[in-house]
Amino acid sequence: MKLLVHTGGGISSCEAKESRPLSETLREAGIGLDLRCGGNGRCGRCRIELVRGDFVAAGRQVSLRGKETAAVNACTCFPAGAEGEIRIPAASLHRSDGAVEVNFSPVPDLSGGPGGLSVAVDIGTTTVAALLVEDGRIVASAGMPNRQFRFGDNVIDRIAACQSSPGAQRELHRAVVDETINPLLAQLAVDPRRISRMAVAANTVMTHLFYNESPVSIGTAPFTPKFRRFPEVAAASLGVAIRPEGRIIAAPAISGNVGGDITAGLVATGFGASGGTELLLDLGTNCEMVLAHRGKVWASSAAAGPAFEGANLSFGCRAAPGAVEHLTLSAAGKLELQVSGGGAPIGLCGSGAVDFLAEARRAGALDEYGRLEPGVLRRWGRLVTRNGGNGFRIASGIVVTEADIERLLKAKAAVGAGIASLLRHAGVEPEEIRIFHLCGGFARCLDLDAAQAIGMLPRLERPVFRIGGNTSLAGAVLLAARPDRMAEFEKWADLPCDLPLNSLKGFEESYIDGLLLG
Repeated sequence: MKLLVHTGGGISSCEAKESRPLSETLREAGIGLDLRCGGNGRCGRCRIELVRGDFVAAGRQVSLRGKETAAVNACTCFPAGAEGEIRIPAASLHRSDGAVEVNFSPVPDLSGGPGGLSVAVDIGTTTVAALLVEDGRIVASAGMPNRQFRFGDNVIDRIAACQSSPGAQRELHRAVVDETINPLLAQLAVDPRRISRMAVAANTVMTHLFYNESPVSIGTAPFTPKFRRFPEVAAASLGVAIRPEGRIIAAPAISGNVGGDITAGLVATGFGASGGTELLLDLGTNCEMVLAHRGKVWASSAAAGPAFEGANLSFGCRAAPGAVEHLTLSAAGKLELQVSGGGAPIGLCGSGAVDFLAEARRAGALDEYGRLEPGVLRRWGRLVTRNGGNGFRIASGIVVTEADIERLLKAKAAVGAGIASLLRHAGVEPEEIRIFHLCGGFARCLDLDAAQAIGMLPRLERPVFRIGGNTSLAGAVLLAARPDRMAEFEKWADLPCDLPLNSLKGFEESYIDGLLLG
């Protein structure tokens, strides 16, 4: 099929084969779609509009000749004729302008190492951040989306890709090294081949893929990774564009579900140094947590899902220009929005979604079950009804539906229940926590009062919380500058007792309770 493609940037054409979904054809033509589920037809983020021609969409024949159009998922739509025409809305395109967190606190002491040029890389599922270190000083930073996004925005879909396709593992390795890390190196240094050392911190699946090792065993019980301690190798063996004989080292993982990014965070934050009860929580799709209490350490993870990253929400988005980062709602229904970069809002990112739940409940627009109050919204002029369901109009074209609220409640319930269950297992009351380390880019933007109001975080005094930012990158930069401290990383990787949350007494009850808004 000769395919005519309309986007906000103009009109282009390409050849589409009947054997391939349009999502793949468009990707090869340089048009990246928002394939958060890896093209498995689940997320609905790659919606396109069929304008003219014959297609097979989700197994159904679609023929368009007149003024009517059809909205379909590009990943389940195949060409079935000689000519066709489609239109791609801006919301369906993959955005590469999302924020990449390169800040952290505290900044570790990098002095006393071997010197020279080294680089630290935090390989996140969504984004990759890097720092260049010269003689113990951070001299440059860079970040970009992880180009593995076309296989899905989560580790489960990337593991599934490795299971279903023999070449997927190699493609995922190439996407993170050739398409992501090497371009970052070119941004950081005029001549990356002067760099003699790279330290990597990442979750266990990402680290395996970086090493071009299979992560498949992590996807099924008992979730045992091939490696917890990763070998030190020459850069050339992985295709990393630093000095060919330069050394690659990686933060060791605690388990299949709690990776080297958490180990790096434990070292970088000085976790446990107070001698009292401490909790570290890395907020993300897979919320990892580590608890230290009376000489014992436990680690676990809560599958919060991608709702706080904007996935599977009607108008959710990642932190990027146009994202609603914070909002306040008056008793009269007046909204004040804080939009990243200013200008018109395009959707809610995670911190804005947390604010919405807290503010809508406080103002009486949400009941304890997460149901919108239609009378209140009608009085405010914010009620929207779609497909028999109610929605809250945030701004022009931006509506939060009850289905969106249900997904957000499930995410916050997973985090809250995970914390409560871990504390209960250790015999710890929340008020015993002396230091609560909050890590990750989401944590830096989070309004603590809102997170506590909706039951995602325990109600503790503000000084107890320490916002660490990208502590994975902080640990990686420490390891890059001071490779002699690897033994400390290995100690922390071996110390915690790994606990599957669903095995803990009372987790399910805490999760069900967490689905409510107080």
